Amino acid sequence: MGMKKIIIEDWYRKTQYNNFINYTNPVFSIGTNLDVTKLVSYCEERKISFFSVFLYVVTRCINEIDEMKYRIMDGGVVMFDEIHPGYVVLCDNNELRTCVTRYNCNFHAFYDQTRIDIKKTKENECISYNENNGLDSFYISCLPWIRFNSLSNPYNFADKEQTSIPRITWGKYYKNGDIYEINFDISGHHALIDGMQACEFIKKVEDQLSTLSYLEG
Repeated sequence: MGMKKIIIEDWYRKTQYNNFINYTNPVFSIGTNLDVTKLVSYCEERKISFFSVFLYVVTRCINEIDEMKYRIMDGGVVMFDEIHPGYVVLCDNNELRTCVTRYNCNFHAFYDQTRIDIKKTKENECISYNENNGLDSFYISCLPWIRFNSLSNPYNFADKEQTSIPRITWGKYYKNGDIYEINFDISGHHALIDGMQACEFIKKVEDQLSTLSYLEG
């Protein structure tokens, strides 16, 4: 898997890019609630990790949108063929460590690899990924203790390359009437992503949560 360089002068996002690239804070975020009723049942029936299954759904969907794979790199813009989730692992001593699992479109292979990577990370073996300076990744945080209405992610805006990596956060799933819902937030660099693509991504996740047949493939 590789990447291609974007020619800014020929790019359909040229105007948006030139407008937002020098903002002191170029990041926007969108939060919503998702219906995860079917996914909760799926995981409970099989006694498997909700986190790892939902991580697959999110990773599958984000890889279907080109704009989510744009990154600022070496003073220009590139688009990666695939991007991989970098996520936080909570260890037994409450230390937070970062783990990266390479994306695999096969659900079972991806799921099994996340369980291996999480176990290794908890055992003090950092699962790092330094190819392309980690730019062909996206960041995941999970707050399984609370429902949230809003949040903000830390950024070093002086580092344009790292700022170009989307951040995704979700909270605990909770019962709301007859369904289970989860709070879900995505933030991205406005020079690369608009609200339209963020909403497209959210809609893809919603659609994938409504039918889980692809998990049995």
